Amino acid sequence: MRDQHLGDLRALAMQEDKRILELNEQLSRSRADLESTSARFKRLADQIPADVTGLSDRLSNILVAAAQEAEDIHAEALRFAETVRAEAEGDAARIITEAKLEYQSAIELRVALEAATRQTEADIAHLRKKAALNAAEILAEAKKEAEDTLARVQRDVDAQISRAQARLDELSQVRANIVAQVNGFYERFNRLDVQQDQPIGPGMLPIHVRYAIGSGPQPTNSGQILRQAGCPEDQDSG
Repeated sequence: MRDQHLGDLRALAMQEDKRILELNEQLSRSRADLESTSARFKRLADQIPADVTGLSDRLSNILVAAAQEAEDIHAEALRFAETVRAEAEGDAARIITEAKLEYQSAIELRVALEAATRQTEADIAHLRKKAALNAAEILAEAKKEAEDTLARVQRDVDAQISRAQARLDELSQVRANIVAQVNGFYERFNRLDVQQDQPIGPGMLPIHVRYAIGSGPQPTNSGQILRQAGCPEDQDSG
């Protein structure tokens, strides 16, 4: 057991020795690299003053050019901003002026439309009133004309009735006169011819005389009365 432990220790010691050798080699390589790097840095350090002087000049020129370019850009930006601002102010002023004009035009148009609306409403009311008056006048005129026509027709009818009544009265008087004349004729004729077996009566007279004294069918109108009585018919009797 002890031998095994010693063997393990020897093996471990050998591994440590081997690792130490590797580390020594690595350290040697690192030293060589460091020396090489130091030499390179030394060479570069020897060249730095001349390079720094040239670099400083170049940097100064670059800075001057950059400053000039920055100033130019700043001036150009200021000019552009001023131009944009002036254009924006001009556009804004023009837009405001146009908006004011359009607003004024809209107000004037609204006033004109309101006035036109009021005038139209007044015209419509006037036309309605005029139409109502015209309708009333037309109705009154038609009513008056109808009344005048009815009155005229009534007057014509009354006149015709009056004429017919007068004619009828005249015919009645004529009939009465004829009857009186015929009766007188009967009396005179019978007194003169008392020897006759049959005195003359209404049946032996002409038909128009019988009609006239009422012994035949009675006429129905004035024309028949005149014709049956042997009188000329008046054309106005119809």
